[in-house]
Amino acid sequence: MLAAVKWNFRLSPREWVMMAVVRVIGIQANRRNGDSKHMQPLWKHFDDTHHWDASAEEWVPNLER
Repeated sequence: MLAAVKWNFRLSPREWVMMAVVRVIGIQANRRNGDSKHMQPLWKHFDDTHHWDASAEEWVPNLER
């Protein structure tokens, strides 16, 4: 990324703003298409695949998955 910034240092402020706007519009378009629905929090996967074992007092993987 730093190399890209140094390489693009010669761009004018207007060009920097236009690149930022294009990226923001692209991110918003992806969210509207439903791509963000598939992203779940990292803890959700852990909750789905582990359970609390009171006798061992630790998190244990679910054997049925």
